[in-house]
Amino acid sequence: MGILVPVWVKTLLIASFFIVAAFGVGVWFWSRWKVNQIKARYASEQEKINRQKLIEKRGDNWNKVPYELKDFWDSKTDDNDLENWINSVYLNDAQEVLVATESLEYETATLLTQTQANISTISTNIKVNWWNKMVSEFPHYFKRALSLVEHSTLQDKKFNLILASNLHQSNISIYEYFYSKLTDNGMIIIRQDKVKKSDLKELASLLKTSQITHEISSIKSKFIYIVKNK
Repeated sequence: MGILVPVWVKTLLIASFFIVAAFGVGVWFWSRWKVNQIKARYASEQEKINRQKLIEKRGDNWNKVPYELKDFWDSKTDDNDLENWINSVYLNDAQEVLVATESLEYETATLLTQTQANISTISTNIKVNWWNKMVSEFPHYFKRALSLVEHSTLQDKKFNLILASNLHQSNISIYEYFYSKLTDNGMIIIRQDKVKKSDLKELASLLKTSQITHEISSIKSKFIYIVKNK
C-alpha cells in the first residue's frame, strides 16, 4: 500500500507548479521586453549618429530635393523615399552608384545633383532627349555628366550601390541580374512601386534560403535591402 499524501500537500504542489510556470513565463516576457528596449535604444542612438553624419556630409543640401526637376519630370516620387536613396549613398560612402531600372529619370537627376558619387544608368532606361532638355533648362543643377552604360559592358563593372524599382521588373529578376555587379559589401535597394506581396515574399524566401543578408523596411514605400557579403 502506497503512502497517502494529504490533500493539502497535493494542492500545494499543484499551486507551486503553476507559480513556477507563471514565474518562468514572466521572466521570458521580461527578457524579451529588455532585449527590445536595448535594441530600440541602440537604434535610436545609431539614428542620431547617422543624422549627424548626414548633416555634416550634405551641408546645405540636407533634407532638400530639387522641386524644379520634380516638376519637369512630373514625378510622383515621395520626397522621403528619395531622401532614403540619397542618404544611402552617403551612409555607405558609395562612390559608384547604378540606377538600374527605367522610369527613374527624376531620381537619377537628383542623385547626380545631391551627391558626389559617380552616378550611372543603363542607356536604354533613360529618355535621352528629355534628359538633355532638362540639362539645358536647368544648367545650374548639373556640374557633371551622367554616366551611360550598356548591358554589354555591365559585366566589366562593379558598383557599391545599385538602386532599382520593381515597377517594370520583378524583384527576383532585378536581384538575379544585378547582384553579381556589386562590390563586396555592396548593396541593392529595390523600391516596391508595384505592390505585389508574392513578388517580395518570393525574393525574401530565396535570400533567406541562400543566407544572403537582407532587410525589408518602409519609408513611404516599402524597400528591400540586399547586401553582398564577402
